[in-house]
Amino acid sequence: MKSFLSRKNVILFIFFGNLLLWIFPSDVVELIARDRHTLLGRYSVEKMTLQIFVLLGSVITLSLLLTKTKQQLKKRCFFYMALFLFLPPCLLVVDLYGRFHRDLRYIDNKSGIRHRHPGEKYEIVHKDIPLAKRSYPNIAPGYPPVKCKLTIDKRGFRNLEEYENCDILALGDSFTEGSSVSDEDPWPIRLSKKSELSVYNLGMSGSNPQDYFVRLENIGLQLAPKNVICMIYEGNDFRGSGSVQDRVEKKTSWGKKLEFYFKSSPVIVSSKMLMINYLSSINAQGQVPGAEILSWLPLSFPPGDQAKHYAFAPKRLLSLYQTKEQFRETSGWKSVATALEKMKKLCLEKNIRLLIVYAPNVAHVALPLLRDKLPAEKVRSFLMIRSRTELPPGKKLLEELLLQIDSAETVLAEFCQDEEIEFISTTKTLRQKMAEGVQVYYSYDQHWTAEGHNVVAEQIYQYWKSEDISEK
Repeated sequence: MKSFLSRKNVILFIFFGNLLLWIFPSDVVELIARDRHTLLGRYSVEKMTLQIFVLLGSVITLSLLLTKTKQQLKKRCFFYMALFLFLPPCLLVVDLYGRFHRDLRYIDNKSGIRHRHPGEKYEIVHKDIPLAKRSYPNIAPGYPPVKCKLTIDKRGFRNLEEYENCDILALGDSFTEGSSVSDEDPWPIRLSKKSELSVYNLGMSGSNPQDYFVRLENIGLQLAPKNVICMIYEGNDFRGSGSVQDRVEKKTSWGKKLEFYFKSSPVIVSSKMLMINYLSSINAQGQVPGAEILSWLPLSFPPGDQAKHYAFAPKRLLSLYQTKEQFRETSGWKSVATALEKMKKLCLEKNIRLLIVYAPNVAHVALPLLRDKLPAEKVRSFLMIRSRTELPPGKKLLEELLLQIDSAETVLAEFCQDEEIEFISTTKTLRQKMAEGVQVYYSYDQHWTAEGHNVVAEQIYQYWKSEDISEK
């Protein structure tokens, strides 16, 4: 045993252990498909972090093992002990300072309502490019850069006017708030201009139907709306999360608190961004073995020089691969159904008209337009990146996927019919406009462009115009 743990063997073990970590890359194809950062063209941020920590630990261990005299060993041991005793308190001070001086985009109040800083105004330029610098082998140009103004009212929501009451209350997530578009573009604003009715936007990025109900109950009713439009986005709303308050209450155990603390640490976030800024550009254009399974993305149509391009992550497409029966059994659907039942009950009590609007993800809209041109085996390989189970052969999988692609939407439509809740699907309208060459989604962003918001606002307006909304 002693011979095995000899200094020479330990040094060899450290050397080859580090070598193996650096030789074997992360799954770069998966990182590209998910638009995750790749460092040095080979490693995920998590793997790179592990490698750096192991390397630092190895250097310290080797410096002790290679010490020639006991006196030098004592000095080095004392130095490292002092370093380990001194460094954590310093990092903690820096972390606390960063926490107290950083600007948080969102506030979660005691009522479980997430909102932005009241009265906030700022401008950004949204660039429609992949988040990661190492991306698809056939990268295509995205939507032109957009100058976005964002104005927040006194309640912490995106509204250009300070409403005290409104005709229509809009509920939803980033698709309602208007992510990546300017103040004049979100569909609630467009609907207000078309209908000449006051529309208050209670949409908030990162929320879900449980949150929508909480906002309706605690803020929306104060505005005495005659109508409520609740937008359900299939990309996030069916994930099964509870409300903001539920999520806050779940972080009561020390383990959860510690996990949350580390993930939100300014020191950790800054270190991560430092690696991304300096290491993601290196070898970003190098060849990636196996990347041919991504060659069919981004999708492009209509044909010709005026083609628009659309990309999406595997999970967006995989979420559409389920039957109606399977979808009904998911916790995500049950959570949405519960929230909508509560919303319906509250609206009935207050004599408020409720309309549910379905917002499909970009894969749902785009895929059927190219059903005869999709490479079945590449689509299967793409989905296997995130699938936990083995999938059928490519051709069969593609047939099933296109057959089941409307499952979630159909279940929600049937639910609304049974509950006597008005329902609009925007899927066919968006698909029609997409086929005509109107870029309704960004290329590398899941959200609608200004044109997409206008298409949706026009569909809602035409529906309610035919129903004489102003008289109800």
